[in-house]
This record gives sequence, structure tokens and C-alpha cells, in this order.
Amino acid sequence: ESFKDYKGYIKHVHVASYNNKRRYPRPYDGENYKRFFEVLREADYEEQNVSIEAGLVDNGIVCFKNTAMSAYSLLKKL
Repeated sequence: ESFKDYKGYIKHVHVASYNNKRRYPRPYDGENYKRFFEVLREADYEEQNVSIEAGLVDNGIVCFKNTAMSAYSLLKKL
């Protein structure tokens, strides 16, 4: 929650599942993404620059598309 200390300085953030070796965010993966975005809002983060920076277990294009879209859908709600 140290984002608050850097109010006005943060221009871009990345999100990934730490508990799952930096994989794509997924529902019920043990991460609290909602709180992550709450802290950003509390720090008045107004940029629209949020990247999902994560790896895949399977490098196939279908796996990438499905996993990326699932992560986007999850995070967009927050």
C-alpha cells in the first residue's frame, strides 16, 4: 500500500499473479486485485495505463488469447 506515498509520480502500473509465478490474473488465484486497484484510486492514480505483464504455461496462441481475455475481463470489473 505504499502507492499512496508516490501520489502524482506513478504513470504506469503492471499487474500479474505473484502467487502463481507471475502468471495472468485469474479469479480465485489467491490475489487481491480489488484491493490493488482501491489503493491506486486512494493515491489518486488517474492514468489509464495498466498492463498485464505475465507468462503462460502453454505458449500457444489460443491459450494466450483465452488467458489474456479472461484476465482482462476480471480486471476490467475492478
